Amino acid sequence: SVQAVQVVALIASFVTMYLYLRNRFSTFSALLGSTLYIYTPYRAVNVYVRGALGEAFAVVWIPLILLGIDHQIKSSNKKYIPLTALPIAGLMLTHNIAAMIFIPITFLYMVIQLIATRPPKQNILMLSISWLAGLMISAYFWVPAFIHKSLMIDNPIFNYRDHFPFVTQLIKPSWGYGA
Repeated sequence: SVQAVQVVALIASFVTMYLYLRNRFSTFSALLGSTLYIYTPYRAVNVYVRGALGEAFAVVWIPLILLGIDHQIKSSNKKYIPLTALPIAGLMLTHNIAAMIFIPITFLYMVIQLIATRPPKQNILMLSISWLAGLMISAYFWVPAFIHKSLMIDNPIFNYRDHFPFVTQLIKPSWGYGA
């Protein structure tokens, strides 16, 4: 079942990245970019070595957030609010660290797109509602975590240097690092 979920995560991340890239580029470019997205060495380590389900699914949400932002900037249709809000909530609920890294990046992407395109104020309002709704949907998880962060242990068991392998470790059949 764990392997089946990993396969679903790989397929879903391919599809979501394809949808985002197809919105901006040609079909060939979208297929190429989606293929690169699922075959990066980081993804291989997550799926085949670490078996990190949370990280495998976190990368499914990022292209959907970007796609939702693009659609909301271009259109004043309210149906795009959930297209942005639900992936934001999904990312927040799937993997804490990925959310801490990618939420600011996607927000910065949104700001750059807003400056570049100068959409109507109604579109900006709907984007704000989307972000607020996404954060509110996932608030049952992150609000208590934020309130009780002083009770969490921040001393990792593993050496952080193990997360940055040498190139030779990526080529050898035995990884030689980590659990």
